[in-house]
Amino acid sequence: MTLNDDETKADIGGWVTIDNNSGKKYVDAKLKLIAGDVNTVPTYQPYVTYAMNDMVFERETAGAPSFSEKAFADYHMYTLSQTVTLNESSQKQVEFIPKVYNIPIRKYHQITINAGGYSENNIKATNKI
Repeated sequence: MTLNDDETKADIGGWVTIDNNSGKKYVDAKLKLIAGDVNTVPTYQPYVTYAMNDMVFERETAGAPSFSEKAFADYHMYTLSQTVTLNESSQKQVEFIPKVYNIPIRKYHQITINAGGYSENNIKATNKI
């Protein structure tokens, strides 16, 4: 987003950067982008080490974690309308959101008060667009 000088209008657009580290070239590839928080499984550690009274203990933990599932509804999928050629070990930028010009902007102020009363440390004011 680019604001004009008096912050009343903006130009908005977006690009995605695609890294191809697969070791293969893709010619005229159809791309779908997935947005969302990826749920990863923590690394399995078969033993836990801890100390107590200058002695070191080690105990076996439970079995390796199983796969976890996250519903697709938490993600957003975008299909690019154009095909893309990606060379091996390369990076490419593709327009994702076409640029729109002179969008009216309304600026406002937001005040956040954290728990603990109205002291100077608990109040935060910011400008928002």
